[in-house]
Amino acid sequence: MNSPGNWHNNAAFSFVHTQSTRTTDIDGGAFGGMDDRFDFIFIGEDLKSNQNGAKYINESYKVLGQDGKHFNKSLLDLPINESIPADIINKLYYMSDHLPVLLEIEVPKETMSEDQ
Repeated sequence: MNSPGNWHNNAAFSFVHTQSTRTTDIDGGAFGGMDDRFDFIFIGEDLKSNQNGAKYINESYKVLGQDGKHFNKSLLDLPINESIPADIINKLYYMSDHLPVLLEIEVPKETMSEDQ
């Protein structure tokens, strides 16, 4: 997700924030609400252009549980986060102070002939 700019504590970038899922301290994790972006997956030109057989699937980059509606709030605050099932939102809140970042990569299946 190409989103250049100053993400920290900036509501305009609430759709890319990955930290913090909480507004209160739980076992020493970060708290203060969803207001920053620390979690990334960097990909190179070879994945973008399929140079080495593996290919990034366009538009597959996402932040699990990020609905863009919880700036400086916890994942459990209103409005209800409907981006994924409620039980997963609840588990993300208690499991980590960061949201997981995902993307899909297509890797071709190579087949071997009996001659090899």
